Amino acid sequence: MNMANIQLWNALPTLRLVSFSPHHRTRQLHWHLHPFYELGLVLGGRCDWRLGPRRLSLRPGEAILLRPRVRHCEEIEVHGEARLGWLGFDFEGEPPAWCNRAILLEDDASEIAGYFDAISSEHHLADARSRKRVGLALQSLLLLLERRAEGSQQRPASVPSSLNPRQVRIVESAAHYFRSNLRHPLGIAQVASYHSLCPAHFSSLFRRHHHVTPRGFLRQIRIERAANLLAESDLALKEIAAQCGFVDAAHLCKSFKQEHRLTPNIFRTRMRKPRTSVIS
Repeated sequence: MNMANIQLWNALPTLRLVSFSPHHRTRQLHWHLHPFYELGLVLGGRCDWRLGPRRLSLRPGEAILLRPRVRHCEEIEVHGEARLGWLGFDFEGEPPAWCNRAILLEDDASEIAGYFDAISSEHHLADARSRKRVGLALQSLLLLLERRAEGSQQRPASVPSSLNPRQVRIVESAAHYFRSNLRHPLGIAQVASYHSLCPAHFSSLFRRHHHVTPRGFLRQIRIERAANLLAESDLALKEIAAQCGFVDAAHLCKSFKQEHRLTPNIFRTRMRKPRTSVIS
């Protein structure tokens, strides 16, 4: 393991949340975020983590570490089942480069699950020795996860892109442009023309790489940006609509409700409620 990365976990993390779901069936958890890191483990079944427009499908023996304040939602498919575990913690230092992606635990899966069980069974004890043991177990778990993350970075992707390198650069550049210019983005035809492509061909390449049309991608990131502003600011709806590229507040409300089945105001209220599972 890279010695620079080991330094990342030199200090003991402070546990903030521990939760275990022995059995979930056909369930979507609400969109939320935490002011601390959250580690999600799939112990059985399959679960999708939605991070804005991104969707990561995790299977047993896989984990994901989310940076603080990343808005996300866990989804289990219809008629599906999953056993999930979550750990939340504070840590002083730069976020690991492998945050927000699926990590295959492989040979370390059983040991990591064992650390999780130890933390889950002991976190409720209030004495200093117990807190120290929990911190050490969490640190050991994270070091194992770091090792697995580094190993997965060295392996080639299991499903290579169907686009050639030039095409990948085009669609990634377009996605970056859309994210950076939500207030006044160029039209799809203008972006396609900039890359000397017809709109239909550009849209086809974009969808093959990002699994959504350019128009759908713009809608998703607008709603994602609006959700972050609702959760983290006191801006009025018309101000949020303007910053995210919606026509007006009514357009924002309609699009947001179609995606989240909640009005922006109800979403803002729920996002600001204290979470009872957080350790004080």
